[in-house]
Amino acid sequence: MIDDLRRTNVRREMKDLVKRTGFKNQQYAKQIEDILVRAIRVSRLYRGPLPKDIFVPELNRWIPYGRAKRGRQDQKRQRYILLSAICRSWLLGFNEQPIVNKRGNDSRPFVAFVEDIFMGEGIANTIDNIDDYRTHKKKLYREFEK
Repeated sequence: MIDDLRRTNVRREMKDLVKRTGFKNQQYAKQIEDILVRAIRVSRLYRGPLPKDIFVPELNRWIPYGRAKRGRQDQKRQRYILLSAICRSWLLGFNEQPIVNKRGNDSRPFVAFVEDIFMGEGIANTIDNIDDYRTHKKKLYREFEK
């Protein structure tokens, strides 16, 4: 029941967030909202633990997926999915690369935009997560350039 309520409220929350952010290109507002809603829904799929067993249709039986790790699951995939969608929506809305502030300075609009989404998903340390995502993205670009 609560999960159904969360799904229906995501679109409304993203619509309000897009209006509050004040994107220059308002003709892309619906597209930005769709990008963010899809990213949140996909990232919520990665939030839960991995399944203990999986069904293999070719073998027509269940096989063990692997040993479940103890402790909290790694949420890097969830954060990277969200941040890539947020950066894409920022590019669509403003036609410019997002600028991240340095530690201790006043919050930039992009960081405030990310914080609104991250707080709704229960993710903390916004600037650290943005820095991790940017270094991961640069590393991927370097690998593709080779």
